[in-house]
Amino acid sequence: DTTAYGVDTLQIAAADGRAFVVCREHLQKPTSALRNFLRDSKVAKVGRSISIDAGRLMQGHGLVVTNIIDIAATAKELRVVQRANVSLDSLVRTCLDRELSGKTSIRLTEWSAPRLSDEQLIYAAKDAYASALVYENLCSRVDVEQIPVMTALVPDTDVRVYNQRMSRVAAIGRVVQSG
Repeated sequence: DTTAYGVDTLQIAAADGRAFVVCREHLQKPTSALRNFLRDSKVAKVGRSISIDAGRLMQGHGLVVTNIIDIAATAKELRVVQRANVSLDSLVRTCLDRELSGKTSIRLTEWSAPRLSDEQLIYAAKDAYASALVYENLCSRVDVEQIPVMTALVPDTDVRVYNQRMSRVAAIGRVVQSG
């Protein structure tokens, strides 16, 4: 859904489950509401390879996107998948035990048209919403607890260290007994 100049159709999900589809015409003349949403650091935007799209939105349309979370990278960090370049289809199958329908025929249609067809809008909205559902599933797999006291750290226990927002795994490790 991209051109050399940016993004033809933006399909994006907020971590709270809201999904948005914005066509090229509205990206070229973005409303203040769209600019504010994309720039709002309090709203996590989730998607597969979302940092690439955020860069294209900046380059092609001058739109700043903050607080982005790549669900494929998160799934890899949580050891749900082995590679961070896994497709959205694969993430949906792995995390939600479902299939995204109607992909191939609609994916290959013209996304730079001034008006998208109903089928394109449904496809894009499902993709964006699926990203939000995958993110929600990944968050449910995270067991966030208080930092344990030293005596509670049992050797050979897997641990995860999270960033300050508790939205990404910063490190994964295993407790070892010091000798």
